[in-house]
Amino acid sequence: MDRPNKRTRIIAIALITAAYVLMHYPYAGHADRSRYLRKTVRIGDIERSYGLYIPKDHTAAERGRPLVIVLHGARGSGLLVSEYAGFNDFADSKKFFVLYPDAFGEFWNDGRVDLNSPAFKANIDDVRFISTLIDEMLSRYGLDRERVYAAGFSNGGMMAFRLAIAISGKLAAAASVAGALPKQLAQASPAAAVPVLIINGTDDRTVPWRGGRLVSEGKNHGEVLSVINTTVYWAVKNGCGTGASVRILQTAGKENGSLAFQVSYACNKPESEVVLVALQGGSHSWPGLMNLPAVGNSIGSTGIFRATEFIVDFFARHRRR
Repeated sequence: MDRPNKRTRIIAIALITAAYVLMHYPYAGHADRSRYLRKTVRIGDIERSYGLYIPKDHTAAERGRPLVIVLHGARGSGLLVSEYAGFNDFADSKKFFVLYPDAFGEFWNDGRVDLNSPAFKANIDDVRFISTLIDEMLSRYGLDRERVYAAGFSNGGMMAFRLAIAISGKLAAAASVAGALPKQLAQASPAAAVPVLIINGTDDRTVPWRGGRLVSEGKNHGEVLSVINTTVYWAVKNGCGTGASVRILQTAGKENGSLAFQVSYACNKPESEVVLVALQGGSHSWPGLMNLPAVGNSIGSTGIFRATEFIVDFFARHRRR
């Protein structure tokens, strides 16, 4: 009998872990899956796909709901992140729509020179793709153009940063989990201030705290700034002062022996807020899932700090002026 190859084993592990998440993760499975719609849109010559979650009890006559865009990590999908991150349950209680775009070839063209990314090699315009989706959602469902937000994990978090720079006039706030600013974007400036939330673990081996070259399975995936320099970039671009306040949020999980620190920059205006949550000992994961082993680059645990809830609360504080 032939032995399964490496890719087959990886896929099998990912599917098993995804199933575990769906069975055991406290957020997953609570939302009504019938309200998750799969759709496509043509961008130039390429048909792109996305998922859309409509909150329960929403009627066609309602207008003015917020829109949260959630960007999956590399080798992920909108469907997978919709199942494990828990945004749909908050969408039901807080009454917002959730948009889950799918990357081209499972990678976002986030601004890095990544010769191993299908999206980079094909010169995919993901800014245009997501900007087009925003316009379509606002028009079709009458959503609130002053409350459009972008959040992402890893490669998706880097894409959220790119959106906050390229279409700052469309976003009320952005959040990145386990991401960092691509080196090539460091000289760019957003046209308007965008509140930014940055969540990273200090022991992340995929997107290291210190930044630099990203290597996965022996392949080069471009360069990023350190987490600190990423935070400083946004503080400077948003016109914040150099001083920052620090407070302990809570323990990040006994299994890690770690703490969650919140670093907030002193900004003159609420719409310029910049916040870093540093998880001491945290890995490359979406914080707040159950205590699962990290698989690929999308599912893992960093204890009891819940990134999704923190992001939703951060977004709720901001409206585009």
